Amino acid sequence: MSSFTLDTNYLIDVDENRPAQGDILTLIEEARRGEADIAMLASSACERQAGGAHLSRFADFQRRLIAVGLGDIALLRPIARHGFSFHGFAVMDGYLAAVVALTMWWLTGPIIGRPLFAPAINATFRSKRLA
Repeated sequence: MSSFTLDTNYLIDVDENRPAQGDILTLIEEARRGEADIAMLASSACERQAGGAHLSRFADFQRRLIAVGLGDIALLRPIARHGFSFHGFAVMDGYLAAVVALTMWWLTGPIIGRPLFAPAINATFRSKRLA
């Protein structure tokens, strides 16, 4: 069985009745019959939609899929990147997740712990750079 990954341009082709629409819908029907495996990359936060706007929420993306009859297609989570992926529907690598967690702790954690915590981090990074 063949596998295909669709990007948002395929959604736009179907929605706007572009020439590729027939081939895309044929592929989707084959997938529904179990003859092909397809999934769509859910990163259309960066794609301009009809009218020039961007979809800013994952729920809007899902509604658009349903409106054009593609609501049953499996969705792939893209790598998290501000402006390109939907908040809450993306994959972060371990380093990025750690940076986000430390940043959130720094912004929302107890003020008393910050001055004691920062020198320890700086000393650790300094010692690794010099080693």
